[in-house]
Amino acid sequence: MTAAEKHSVEESKMGWILFAILQITVVVAGIRQEQRAGLWSWSKFVFALGFGGLEVMIVLAPLYSFGLKSPCFMPHSLRHG
Repeated sequence: MTAAEKHSVEESKMGWILFAILQITVVVAGIRQEQRAGLWSWSKFVFALGFGGLEVMIVLAPLYSFGLKSPCFMPHSLRHG
């Protein structure tokens, strides 16, 4: 593996970590807001987790179906600078 490929893998991992932190932050903020308003329920929490899972599936399904090197995502000239 070349140095550029290692750097790309590290950036990808960092992106997923940042995505997870952002998702957790949004969920916690939503829970606290619902608790303050007196509208908190576990069924809403389960629904929110399911919806978050659906969001991830919508993003990942095309990536795994077409592949990251597919021209469906971006022009070849942009990928290779």
